[in-house]
Amino acid sequence: MTVNSSPPAEDKKQEFIDKYDKYISPEYKSLIYTSRNKFHYLIQNIIHNVFVEENLYHKYKYNKICSFLYSDNAPMYTMGCFFTDEKPQLSQIKKMHKCISLDAKAIQNIEIPHITYKEKHYLDSNIIQLQKWVKYYSRKVKKTES
Repeated sequence: MTVNSSPPAEDKKQEFIDKYDKYISPEYKSLIYTSRNKFHYLIQNIIHNVFVEENLYHKYKYNKICSFLYSDNAPMYTMGCFFTDEKPQLSQIKKMHKCISLDAKAIQNIEIPHITYKEKHYLDSNIIQLQKWVKYYSRKVKKTES
């Protein structure tokens, strides 16, 4: 799930907190979490709590596996999760990549490199070849891990 994590306008901050109060953990109810450099933690907390609460009585439980903050024009927050009833699967998934974190509060910041229009055009025009390279090297890495 990816959402724009631009904080509300100054005069709408308390209204935002009040609107989502049911899903905000006590530690995040301060207006400090509506600031630009902390709002993504509030967003994450709301999404996490919605998933946990709405999933209480289902067989498959929500498990957050990663979250990222990045910005190209607007600040964006992305959370990755899955639903399972298998606890061993969690420990296997945690070992798959350094970006995987089961910590409900952890957010990784991704710095997007600045590229020129010429570089962007080159990447866009070669996307098919880039996909082939990624597949090729992914298979190569899997073979060496086996």
